[in-house]
Amino acid sequence: MTRLKGLEKITEFLKIIFASGNIDDKPLSVILVAPVSSGKTTTIKQFKNNKNILITTDSTAWGILEKHQNKLKNKEIRHIIIPDLHSALARRKTTADQLILFINNTSEDGLFPSNTFGMNISEFIDPFGWVLCLTTDGFKRKYKFLKEIGFISRFFVIEYKYSLEQIQSILEDVIKEINNKPEDIKLKTNKKPQKIKGNAKIFRELETFSKLLCSESESEIIRMQKKLQVFLKSNAYLNNRKQVNKEDLEKLKELIGLIK
Repeated sequence: MTRLKGLEKITEFLKIIFASGNIDDKPLSVILVAPVSSGKTTTIKQFKNNKNILITTDSTAWGILEKHQNKLKNKEIRHIIIPDLHSALARRKTTADQLILFINNTSEDGLFPSNTFGMNISEFIDPFGWVLCLTTDGFKRKYKFLKEIGFISRFFVIEYKYSLEQIQSILEDVIKEINNKPEDIKLKTNKKPQKIKGNAKIFRELETFSKLLCSESESEIIRMQKKLQVFLKSNAYLNNRKQVNKEDLEKLKELIGLIK
């Protein structure tokens, strides 16, 4: 097993996102944006053997609820990955709009008992996280629509592309038929969400980052601040700590260049 060339930081970021499903906070969500053939699917496949992470190509609200409602309700599934959101949104408009509404609701407020999405939801389902993959061109086409409905602000948007050096290195491996099989990353899980204490002094240092990342809207700064605080808590959890410390802020500084 090897680390994916050029995708080491993306992998680190996703580890922290998925860890947020194991702590006593709302799980974090990500939109992963990259050109075609840039390793998005390969990157997320590294996490396929974690029971609380679902990778699905059945990208309709009804299909997800029909198959997985009980596991979502019982918090057995804490993140859902859609490897190709663009294909899901290319369905009939009513189906695509319903999926966006479903993701919007479940990433922020959860689902209340109702017959919404063509399914009987008998009990409240707590919010859970999403990892949505889009091509760079597909994201540009959908950006205005997703921004207007408040969808974007619920996610970290991670955008990347290979450098020329990385492409050349990967090409060399292809030419030499070197099989760089990616890691099978297993993340620790807990039956009950773990309480991770914050750190007001360190959280105050996040305020600058929140403002820089949300220069267009003052109200979005609050949401970004909350997401960054959970990010630090998730990193603390990954490192077997019960409270945020300076190491978690340093990890964010390493990875913050990915956030758009």
